[in-house]
Amino acid sequence: MKVLHSLNLIVLLCLLLMLGLNRVQAQDVAAAEPEPAVAGELSGRELAAGMPGMLDGAMIRVDIPSNDLEESREFYSEVFGWEISDNEETGGKILNWVDPAGNTGGITSFVAPGEGRGVVIYLYSDDIDESFKRINRAGGRSIDFTMEIEGGRATVGLFNDPQGNMLGLISPNG
Repeated sequence: MKVLHSLNLIVLLCLLLMLGLNRVQAQDVAAAEPEPAVAGELSGRELAAGMPGMLDGAMIRVDIPSNDLEESREFYSEVFGWEISDNEETGGKILNWVDPAGNTGGITSFVAPGEGRGVVIYLYSDDIDESFKRINRAGGRSIDFTMEIEGGRATVGLFNDPQGNMLGLISPNG
């Protein structure tokens, strides 16, 4: 019984130590990544400086489809306090949002031709063409659509997983 009690204490101490280290690391990351001043500006999590430290496949953006962008703007800003701005690069088809935690995404009226509607999760890709090759080999399907964003600093592409869900890739250029 004493051995079990001692092991439980050791496990508890290890967990507390790990929690403390994670908090320090999270504070360091938060201090290194200033929050964007307005919706649509780059945060440290996005495209700044070629996305240093990003891992291939990491989720970095969520787009929410909408048939009425203004109605969606009002809804998400009123209900959740999101800061929402126009995305000038898309000709009025996408609004950028920043939530209170600093996460970013879009509200979009754009859906690739012939594809269904749903929330689109964007994953980081070191090389969008190589990612599309892996997707197609694994039973997914790359969608014949890519576009440059952030003044040409990144490329966005879309694909379907084997179940037909549409997801996106964002890859830095250069």
